Amino acid sequence: MKALCICIAFLTLLVGVAGCSQPSVTSPASQTTAVSMTTTPVSTVSSTSVADAIAKASPAVVRVITENGMGSGMVIDKAGDVLTNNHVIEGSQTVNVEFSSGLKLPAIILGRDEITDLAILKVNGVNLPVVTFGDSSKLGQGEEVIAIGYPLDLAGSTTITKGIVSAFRNYDGVDYIQTDTSINPGNSGGALINLKGEVVGINVASIRTANGQTIEGMNFAIAINGTKPIIPKLIAGESILKPETWETYAHPTYGFSINYPSSWKVDESNLKYVRITDVQNLAGVDLEIITNVPNTATASVEALVDANIKQYQTDESDFKLLSKVQKNYGDAMGWEFCYSFSSNGFKYQFRHFYTYSSSESNVYGIRVWVVESEYETYSSTIDRIIASFRITQ
Repeated sequence: MKALCICIAFLTLLVGVAGCSQPSVTSPASQTTAVSMTTTPVSTVSSTSVADAIAKASPAVVRVITENGMGSGMVIDKAGDVLTNNHVIEGSQTVNVEFSSGLKLPAIILGRDEITDLAILKVNGVNLPVVTFGDSSKLGQGEEVIAIGYPLDLAGSTTITKGIVSAFRNYDGVDYIQTDTSINPGNSGGALINLKGEVVGINVASIRTANGQTIEGMNFAIAINGTKPIIPKLIAGESILKPETWETYAHPTYGFSINYPSSWKVDESNLKYVRITDVQNLAGVDLEIITNVPNTATASVEALVDANIKQYQTDESDFKLLSKVQKNYGDAMGWEFCYSFSSNGFKYQFRHFYTYSSSESNVYGIRVWVVESEYETYSSTIDRIIASFRITQ
């Protein structure tokens, strides 16, 4: 039997990867090449009821554009809240929403749910079209449904495809509608509607074999009823994250250890300056070892902190010292200074700590950094990393 994988319908503008797993996978789909269309479009409308349903829902289905790729979404209320998939905007700093009319608006991320793969964006606009939610529990096998979105980032209006409800599935506690309606990269976050023009699902994924071959007629949408209790939380700014497993990094040469999320990457190319970063490069921890330090703990460490502050003030035009205090990290006494400055177009916030090991005559530096706009998201993770630091020799 051939192995199957879920291909999330998110169009990656640079490079994407298709992962093989159960249908709850939320990694981006495989890379696609831009398509140029010169032929006359063929209408997919087969009846007045289908045309009416499309006309009701389609104006509110939008193109979601990030620096990493694009997907689809839908405006769900007059306040400008836009529902999409979390994997469409995950790791993005810049998000824009474009309507089929050509109107393009900047968006901010209000909240996201990694478990159900949902996100809410906010745009400011006047008289925006909105979708109407239906009742996905009233769908039956064989009932006609319509997918609306922006597959392959084709310019112009939404693309419409029609099919039937094939089955109802539940994977990892999330209810899905299985349909033979075509869902392609770029469709993620778009609307699956019934013949009343009501949204009954959020298009998310198609099935592929392990070698990337698409399985025809097996596509998935998140059932809208399961999202209804979650959406108000995301609008209010709450984020629901997957439980994180942790690992311990023990330095192979110098005697210290620190805990970090298992999804983060360790770079040991320089054993005197080890870097551990999250997969999105939004946060990380730098571990610095200064050997053969003379004198005793407190005076040497505070002098080192002051020297660092002076150097940052010289090198970084927008450097801002937030605090400097003597404190413990785990079982180590030392000095912490917090600060912020901009680099590579992003504003970063730092917590920087130095401690002295008299038995080794070494100073250990722990610098935790995070993109300032993401600080609240990572704050508890940062606290846990810092608290785990131990000198082991």
